[in-house]
This record gives sequence, structure tokens and C-alpha cells, in this order.
Amino acid sequence: MKPGRYCLYSLLCILMLSACQPGGSRREGAREAAQACDSTLQDAYRQLKQKITDPQQLAQQLKDFYNSCPEACRKQIATPLIEDLFNIAYANHQTEPLILPFFRELAAAAQISPTQRGKALLAIAGYYIYARRETDSAFKVLETVRKGYPALNDTLAKSYHSMMGQYMVQTSNPKAAADHYLKTIALCEKLKDSSSLAANYANYGTVFSSMGEYQKSIDMKEKAAVFFKAKKQYPHLLIGYIGIGVEYARLRRYDSAQHYYNLALDLINQGFRNPNAEFDLYISIAGISLAASQYDTARYYYGKITETIDLARDTERQRVYVMASTPAFAAVRNVDKELELIKSYIPRFCAESDLTNAKDAYYTLFHTYYLEGKSALALENYQVYDSLKSLIAREENKQYVAEMETKYETQKKELRIQVQQKEIYRSNVLNGLLVALLLAGGMGVAFVVTRIKLKRKKKDADLQQQFTRQLLHNTEEERGRIARDLHDGISQELMLLKHGISQADCREKIDMIIAEIRMISRDLHPVMLEKIGLKPSVEHVCSQMMERNLLFITTDISYTNSLSSSHELQLFRMIQEALNNIIKYAEAQAAKVTISERPGFTCTEIIDNGKGFDVTAALSNGKAFGLLSLTERSKSMQGRTEINSSPAGTLIKIEIPRSYV
Repeated sequence: MKPGRYCLYSLLCILMLSACQPGGSRREGAREAAQACDSTLQDAYRQLKQKITDPQQLAQQLKDFYNSCPEACRKQIATPLIEDLFNIAYANHQTEPLILPFFRELAAAAQISPTQRGKALLAIAGYYIYARRETDSAFKVLETVRKGYPALNDTLAKSYHSMMGQYMVQTSNPKAAADHYLKTIALCEKLKDSSSLAANYANYGTVFSSMGEYQKSIDMKEKAAVFFKAKKQYPHLLIGYIGIGVEYARLRRYDSAQHYYNLALDLINQGFRNPNAEFDLYISIAGISLAASQYDTARYYYGKITETIDLARDTERQRVYVMASTPAFAAVRNVDKELELIKSYIPRFCAESDLTNAKDAYYTLFHTYYLEGKSALALENYQVYDSLKSLIAREENKQYVAEMETKYETQKKELRIQVQQKEIYRSNVLNGLLVALLLAGGMGVAFVVTRIKLKRKKKDADLQQQFTRQLLHNTEEERGRIARDLHDGISQELMLLKHGISQADCREKIDMIIAEIRMISRDLHPVMLEKIGLKPSVEHVCSQMMERNLLFITTDISYTNSLSSSHELQLFRMIQEALNNIIKYAEAQAAKVTISERPGFTCTEIIDNGKGFDVTAALSNGKAFGLLSLTERSKSMQGRTEINSSPAGTLIKIEIPRSYV
């Protein structure tokens, strides 16, 4: 019996039985039949995926399975089917002639929901933009989605904006790309889709890369990679490692780039394949090798590209490959055909005002002719390359000057507005002063009485804050003592015990106990805070919590040591407490920690997309010790903590005055 045939036979029996039920129970029978249909289909679908490993065969079987289902049941498997077929097509280009036409059929199928039809269209657009990098074709499909679904639901809108972000990156429009990715990230948080959130956070990093902010891009992509590794999402991790390596290469930090490329190669060797990602990986490694004059290594990785991708069917990657690889092969064979191809690209680059690619083309011609010993041709092409390089630099400078002029004009307008506002203010003050003099006499006595009361209250508040500060100080000292005892006492004794035991399993258990003790010790007293500072310590604890709890945590920290060491410790504790509360109670998929310095105070925000809670009720019942500790710690530093929560998530805002330090 063929795969899935038993499943369909069972479905038909269920449907016939439900149709034969008498009138009163027919509606309930139909509901039960639909539930049985869903369950049976899902089981058969999963079994089919597990049995077949060949991509082409699996794609055909999944398509046949869907077509053989009763029409009323097709929507039950349409969504996973579209996702699975897209992943198959993206990783195996030879399946494209089978899968893309099927997506077009699904996009017009009346048996499935409008959302599923939209997903099929977006899958086509995604394949064009990610696999083939055909931006024009992708944009046409995305326009069809936008016009056909004017009120996109959150699920479709998330995918639509993500693809539009990638489209804008590929068409050199970083501002529009940033807008689309920010919309995507907001939708991911709303839908609590942590995997998509991490992926689009990394994509957002690509926008910074396109603007030359390579380190910012690295920070964002590394954060996403930590999450993918913790969730064992290795296909995403492969793409992440390659992206980080590319950014390091752009910074000319080739050792760091090669480290991440090696991690990606390890994943490929473990069987996690993706031709599109592998193209970027191999061409990047080959490029570093070529720059270091390691021609054999460069040729090896350029050869891996032709083994992985059919460049004859992918004209865009063929162009990139030819321009990158020609110098590497010039020493071992005739490359006249490739040189003619490169020359044929140049008119197109010029017509599209693509000066960067034109510059790269002339550099490749220069480099190849130089390696072939054709000095005159090499010099001729180098001169054009150098001219284009200077022209691009001038254009970038002109753009910078234009931006500065715009800022200057804006500042002039703001200055004029401020002058006008001051004149109005001065006039109002003079009028108000006359009224104030009349009221001053009557208010004098009341002021004196009120001031005495305020002084008394302030004295009581100061005593309370002093007590709280001393209590927190003593608590931290005691934490430090216990942490040292654990680390220097029990941990050392266990190390001695470990070396005295020969059994491997016992030694392994002792290692686990030592690791646990060290973790408890670090939680009790953050020694690293004293050594490396607040910013790296917060980033480190966020990474640790993300690895241990699968909560995607991002950070945006702009801090220049403006608080005292004791206040940094208190703020660090508050951030720890807030994150622990998110993990324990919020049921959130994502959180973000922001620290910024504003005039007069340091502002910290911890936000999550969890289920929220009633802040007033939590603080008044006397049991929310963690929340109360946040408010008390901030008061001890003459700061304030504000907590706002709703079913969409929670925001904790902490302000600590720097003038108090």
C-alpha cells in the first residue's frame, strides 16, 4: 500500500459514516469527522515526511498526498505543506520546476483559506528574493499580495514586511528596509514568534551593514546566533554563522571571519545543507584566500560553488562568481571567456549607475591581466578602477555634505522657533509676576507651615533611604562572603576529591556539581561586574539567560560609567530581578534591555511581550517581593521605578539621577 493511502481510506470511511447519521446528530457527527480528518491527516503527513529523504521524491509525494486528499480536508495540511515545500525548494534548486507551479495552483485554490492562498504567493516571492535574488520578479508577486489582501492579517503582514525588507536591502534602500524590518519585529513580538523574531533581528543587522555599521550588524547577528544554537535550529544557525563571518571580513578581521566560516563548515559536514548559504560561504572563504595570494585554496572553494549550484540557471550568482573567481584561475588555464563576460557586464552597470559593481569589474580585469603578465592592459583597467573609486568617494562625501547642510538648516529653524518662544515666555512672565505679588502675602504663612511639614517628611524619608542603603550594602557583603566560601572552599574541596577518584562517571558528576556551585556563586555576587563593567556584564547575563531559558533577549546599551560602582551593582541586581520575573511568570517569547544616558540621569528599560499582570494588585498584596525590591532599590539611589503592564507585555522603567553620585 502506498504512503498515505490508508490515511485517505480511513478519512472516506469517517466522512461516509458521519453523513449517514440521523438529523439531530448530523451536525455533531460532522464536527467529529472534521476532528478525525485533521488528526488522521496530520499523522499520515508526518509519517510521509519521515519515510522519504530524497528532496525531489519528497516534494512529489507531498504534492500527490495533498491532491489525493478530499477537498474539504485540504486546508488542514496546506500551511505546513507550503512551509515544507518552500524549505525543500530553497535548499534544493532542482525541485523548483515542481514546487513553484504548485504554489501558483495553491494561490488560486478555493478549497483552502485566504490566508493560506496568501502564504502560497509569499512563498513564491520568498523563493525569488532569497533563492534566485530576482528582485523584479519578487516585487511583482509582493505587489499582488498587497493589492489582493489590502487588510493583511498579522501572520501574512509579518512575512510580507520581512520580504519587503530584504527587497529594499537588495535594491540599496536601507531606510525603507529598516522601516519594514521594524514592522516585522513588532509583529513577531505580538505573535510571540521567537524564531522569526531572532531571524528578522539578524536581517535588521544587514541594514546596518549596508550603511557601513558592520560592528552593529555583528552584535545583532551574534545575538540571533546564540538563540538559534540554544534552540538547535541549525539551518538558521548555518546562515547566521556565515552572515557574521561576512561582517568580520568587511572589517578586515579575517581571523574572526574564518572562525565563523569554520563553524558553518562544521554544520555542513553534519548534513545541514543550503546551496544559497553555501554559495556565500565558499565565495567568502575563496575571496579571503585570493586576497592572501593562496590561489590553490581559492580555487578549491570556487570549485565547491560549481558543485553546489547550477550557475547556468542562476545568472545573478553566475555574474558574482565570474567576477570573483577569474583571477584565481588565470594562473592555471585560459580565462579569455570569463574576461569577455566581465566586459559585457560593464555597460549594464553603467546604465544602472551601479558604480560599485563597475569598479569591482575593472578591478577584476586589472588583477587578471596583472597575473597574466599583460602590463599595459592591467594599467589601463587599473586607471579606470582608480577613477571610479575616487568618484564613488566624492559621491559619498557629497551625500555627507548634503546631510550636514540639511541638519544645519533644520537647526537654524529650531533656533528661530526657540527665540520666538522665549519672547512669548518673557511677556507671559511679566504679566504673571503682577498677579503673583498679590497672592504672595496670603501664601506666606501657609508656605512656612507647609515647609516645616515637608522638612519633617524629608527627614523621615532620608532615614528610611539610609536604612535601605545600609541593608542593601550589608546584604551584598554577605552575598559576597557566601560566594567566596562556595568558590574558594567547597569548590576547591570538590576539585581535590575529583583528582583522587579514578571512575570517569564520578568525575563527570563532580564536574557538574562544581559548575553548578560556580553558577550559584556568580549569581550571588557578580565578580565580573567589578572587572569588566556594567555594559558587558548585562550583555553577558542576558546571553546566559537566553541560552538557559530560550527567551530571545536583545540589548541596546549606551552607557559611559556615569554611575558609582555601588549604584551599578544595584542597577545590575534590578535588571537581573526583572529578567527572572519575565522568565518565571510572563510566558514571553522576547525581551529587551535598554540603558541610555539622558541629561541628569541614567535611564534603564526592560520590556517583554508576555501576558502582563495587574501592577496595582501585585504591589498591594505584599507578596510581590521582586517588584517591591525594584522600587526600594531605586528609592535608595533617589531614583524611581515605573511599571506598566497590559496583556501585550510589561515595561519597567528605571531612572537613576547621576547628580546624586
